[in-house]
Amino acid sequence: MTNQGWKAPEAAEKYKELVDLVAPGRREILTAIARLVTETASGPLCIMDIGCGWGDVSAEILKYSPDARVVMSDFSEVMVDITSERFKGNPNVSVFQHDLNTGLGSFEEKNYDAVVSCFALHHLEYENRVGLYSDIRTVLKPTGVFINGDLFKCDSLMINEWEFDNYIRWMAVQLKEKLGQEHTFSALKTRQLNNYQTMGDKPGTVWDMYNDLKAVGFPFVDCICKYQNLAVLAAGNR
Repeated sequence: MTNQGWKAPEAAEKYKELVDLVAPGRREILTAIARLVTETASGPLCIMDIGCGWGDVSAEILKYSPDARVVMSDFSEVMVDITSERFKGNPNVSVFQHDLNTGLGSFEEKNYDAVVSCFALHHLEYENRVGLYSDIRTVLKPTGVFINGDLFKCDSLMINEWEFDNYIRWMAVQLKEKLGQEHTFSALKTRQLNNYQTMGDKPGTVWDMYNDLKAVGFPFVDCICKYQNLAVLAAGNR
C-alpha cells in the first residue's frame, strides 16, 4: 500500500479512538462478518484476516469461536506491533507484516475456512485488486468464504456526492452528541476529503468488486449489508 498515514503511531491511536463515531454501523458490520464466518463453517476454524489493523474483526470472530486459528496481516508496522501485543496470550493467533499490493504472498496453509477483511482493501491500488482476489480464492477451502467489509463509492457521481454529503452531516451529529465537538458542514467535509487523501483511500463501487470477484471464478457473490458508504460483500462456492 502506498499511503503514509498509518506509519505514525499517533494516527493509529487517533483512528482507534474515533472509528466507531465516524464509521456508520461499524460494530454491526464486525458482528455480521463474525457471525457469517462462524455460523456457516464447522469444526475448528482457520481464518485469515488481511489488513487486520488492530484486530477488531478477528477479536469478534474469537468471541463466537474461541478456538479458531487466526492468521493476521497488515502493511503497517505500527498496527502489527499493536495487534501482536493485543493477542500475545493466544497461541492460535499469529500476526505479521505484509503489503497486500503484492497479493497474499506465501502461506503454508492453503485450507482456510474464511478470508476476512474490514475497512482495509480500499487502500489497495486498483490494478492489484484482481490479483489479490485470485490469491484469496486459491487459499480457501472449497466450502470457504471471502468476506470484505469496506468503504465504497456509488456508481452514480450524483448519488455519490449526495451520499458523501449525507455522511458528513451524520458525522457532524455524532461528533457533537458524543464528543461535544461543533463542526461546520464545509469544514468537516474539507477535513474528511483531506483525510481520504492522506490515508490513500481509493474506494471502488460495490459493482466493481462484484465483477472482479466473478472474474476470478467465485460463482456466488452477495452484498449482505450496506449502510451509507460502507458495505459487506461475501464470495464463495456455495
